[in-house]
Amino acid sequence: MEISQSKSTKNGKEIYDFSEYALLRKISGFSKASPEFLRSLHTQLGLKMSIKELAELKKHYTSSNPPSILELKALDSYWSGSVGYFDRAISQIEIATSNPHVKKALELYNKIYTELGETAPRTLKNISSISTKYLVNHDLRTIEFFGDKPTMGADCFEKNRKTRLYFNLFTRFSNGRVSAATRGVVKTLSTGYVPLAIIRNEINKNNDDNDLMRFGKVATEAGLPAFEFIESRSDALPTNMESATVIGFSERKNATGTTINDRDIIVSISPDNTIKSTISRLIDIVSTGVFNEYLVVPVTSNEGIFNSLVWVTNGFEIYLRKLPLGDDSCADFLFAHNLKKQVLIVKRQYIKAFAELCKEYHFTVTEIGHTSSDGQYRITTDGVEIFNLPASVLKLRKHSYAVSRIVDDYKENEHLEPKNSTFTEIISQLKSGYFKTDFKLDGTFNARTLRAPMNGNKQLTPTQVIAVRPSISSYDDLVALATVTAPYEGIDVFSSVINTAVLSILKLVMSGVAPHQIAIAVSMLYSARDDKFMRGNVLSAELAMLTLQNALSIGMISSNALPCEIQGNKPIIYADALGVSFGRNLIDNTFKKGDKVFYVHIDRDEYGVQDFRSLLYLMNTVNVNISKGNITAGALVDVSVMDTIIKCTAGNGLGFSFAKIDEDTFNNSVGDIVFAIDDIEEMGSIESYYLGVVDDSGIIKGADVSITQSGIEKIISKHPFEDVIENRTKIVEPVKKELHKYTGDCNAPEAILISYDKSAMEVYESIFAKIGVKTHKILAKPTLESTPEYIRNMREKIGKARIMVVCGQASWGARGENNKLYDTLKLPPILDAINELIFRNDGLVLATGEGTKALVELGFLPFGTAEHGGLKFEENIVKGYNSKLQKQKIVDNNNVWLKNTHIGEIIYASHPGNKARLKVNRMLHNKLMEKGQINAQYLDCNDVPTLAYPYNPTGNTGAISAISSPDGRILGFFASIEKSYSLTNGSSEILEEMLASAKEYFKK
Repeated sequence: MEISQSKSTKNGKEIYDFSEYALLRKISGFSKASPEFLRSLHTQLGLKMSIKELAELKKHYTSSNPPSILELKALDSYWSGSVGYFDRAISQIEIATSNPHVKKALELYNKIYTELGETAPRTLKNISSISTKYLVNHDLRTIEFFGDKPTMGADCFEKNRKTRLYFNLFTRFSNGRVSAATRGVVKTLSTGYVPLAIIRNEINKNNDDNDLMRFGKVATEAGLPAFEFIESRSDALPTNMESATVIGFSERKNATGTTINDRDIIVSISPDNTIKSTISRLIDIVSTGVFNEYLVVPVTSNEGIFNSLVWVTNGFEIYLRKLPLGDDSCADFLFAHNLKKQVLIVKRQYIKAFAELCKEYHFTVTEIGHTSSDGQYRITTDGVEIFNLPASVLKLRKHSYAVSRIVDDYKENEHLEPKNSTFTEIISQLKSGYFKTDFKLDGTFNARTLRAPMNGNKQLTPTQVIAVRPSISSYDDLVALATVTAPYEGIDVFSSVINTAVLSILKLVMSGVAPHQIAIAVSMLYSARDDKFMRGNVLSAELAMLTLQNALSIGMISSNALPCEIQGNKPIIYADALGVSFGRNLIDNTFKKGDKVFYVHIDRDEYGVQDFRSLLYLMNTVNVNISKGNITAGALVDVSVMDTIIKCTAGNGLGFSFAKIDEDTFNNSVGDIVFAIDDIEEMGSIESYYLGVVDDSGIIKGADVSITQSGIEKIISKHPFEDVIENRTKIVEPVKKELHKYTGDCNAPEAILISYDKSAMEVYESIFAKIGVKTHKILAKPTLESTPEYIRNMREKIGKARIMVVCGQASWGARGENNKLYDTLKLPPILDAINELIFRNDGLVLATGEGTKALVELGFLPFGTAEHGGLKFEENIVKGYNSKLQKQKIVDNNNVWLKNTHIGEIIYASHPGNKARLKVNRMLHNKLMEKGQINAQYLDCNDVPTLAYPYNPTGNTGAISAISSPDGRILGFFASIEKSYSLTNGSSEILEEMLASAKEYFKK
């Protein structure tokens, strides 16, 4: 397969052209190549390795066995990616820093390495995993370790049966066409975890509506609660970047703990040609538990399939002829970040059953190779070896690391923390409107959220922690919490990593999570330049994590890294903390009237590192006092004390009286904590300072300052429309009328749930189960997928039911935009079945979100029948997306569904979407009010019905948020009220009242 090179002469220099080479052809003469030849080869192939390294490779090849272009591409891909970066051997470490903690960390690593009897090479990968191995050996039960990937576990008891839940965090950065959110979700799924929530952050980007919409689509498609509350870092990178953190969950030991044996089968699975289909179908197949049942080992494509296979195996053979290339080249398939094709390793005895199950979910399964244990990475075609990279060549890089102090931004003896604004400056900034916070996407798409991601009901400011639980119907007490912390600028890399990680841990501790139930994941963006100083900085970050883990007995879930063109040579560190806790142990990070608030400063030494014994004592003391109920609320100071007080009170419309105004209190306070406490004596020897008390004045006040609540709201809120009289609309007056009486003979009604949103149906299924109503579920499908069997099945289930619930997600994503519910319900057999339920069986219909939109378009709302045709929705004229929890008030309860509620009852529910703006003419609006068909209205911050965004998110006429049919048997909420079922001050009470009313309706 050897060919000769094409050579020409230009300006007296020899030019070698490799453009016509097939990837698999050998490069003859490589072992004796001249420097000019290597330079041309380097340029033509676009290699990232240095020419010197390319020359070093010559000694590993002979004239009879030269490398192929594909082999050089594989080497280059592996060496330049973070997988190879963390896998390369460390030959020498230079400690040039004056920070003694770095040397102690290195000594600790050597001690653990020896104690565990490690034989693996000393690499960054080894350092990042060895500490958790050590902790597991010392019986830290909340951390499970599987190979090189530890995960978070927690004990749970359900019906006297002990189960174990597993959690993990996946953080992904992206500056390409595929969003970090998509990468994170696919990574979670392809690793065998069910995603629970997704958090997004932007780096050096302007938070525009298109980005938010794309993020919303990913969240909607995956059925995830979505949050965005991290401050952007405007000067971090020369290119736009975004990060996404996904919380994953598995009920059984994850497949990453499975041992890979010789000749296990490597398969590629793929649905059709879209990322959207990949996400939705992977969710379906992962939810079956097949990864665990068949001992499947995932091979993610985030670093390229080839690199990931090298990372998890000791050798493999790939069959070139069986690669499902499609439009990709062999190199694209092996080295590109391809999210559409997933590669898995399956035990040989399970391959047939695995393939059959995948087929049921419309996945194409192709056997593309097998594993080996001989340290050889091969590609063959028809049994002929055409590619072979031994581990000795692939991992031959050995580099020195220089851990040096970075003094570019700091003077030798300058204090660790950057100076915060003085108290006077903060007040000036507040009055000038400089102080602001972003609440975009500070809400929820999904019903699995346990706690409202907000500070107070008005949700002016973002939360510090989000909490989710795996299921509405099970694990009632157990939740997972997550927090993401932006980089903390310390003296050097070591102290920056320590403090960034500690901030994320403290946020969870202040929410009520025990320190031993916390694990962290660290993500690093580091310079693409490869020298011993850059390597030393990444090594310093790893040593910092090793120190912190062992000092606090905190497990590290993962260490992600991405080489980027960073300004300067310090890595940018983000820390994700994950904790598990029983819901009853959690406290809020907002204060209430009468709370006495105290402040605790956490000292650091001259090198910016905390006293870990004191820190551990503080965390355990806080946790004990939270468990005893002595600490009722708390928050981490991530900007300043004043900023934190405003965030913890302004959202609730409260005020605060400072007992002491001291500029020292408001400087150098990042990483400190404030909390509400009943008895300070219970805190033992913890040194604290009394700040003041929370009141209901709506004013932040002290000796030299007085800021009103309305003033704060005008500054913080981006849309203070409640002050504009023209935006206010009439409050609907309730209409007295006789409630419709059931005329049938069904004492045990059954309910049918129709949606494309599984988690929404889960909420209704759970409530109906509590009140003894049997349910059937139908997952809505696009018209093209509505087979005769599917339509017949739905028709039969509607015929058996007396209650129908049509619910849907907020229409952010592709599902809502496709009108899937409308397309399903308008089918003649289904429309006929609904008419039969309403008119012949005298049944009830409840709709929310997209379900309400579908019933309005069909005419069932507000007319009660589809005979007259429906109303058309307008495109929302507001440019912007917002998932705040909108405040809604019940204004008329003379309705079959609402008879157990009371006038004035408040609901907080999530955004109904940007495609459902209901505009009705004055005549119809007046008619609806006269007949008592407007049942709820959107309110502004002054509890007045409003037409203004964001309080009335779609600008509905008359601030209508719920509407019913003339006889009150069909009711629709424009918001997806089931999404806030689990939230504090959400919709749980009204949903349970409504479904109980529906059951009572059928009693004679």
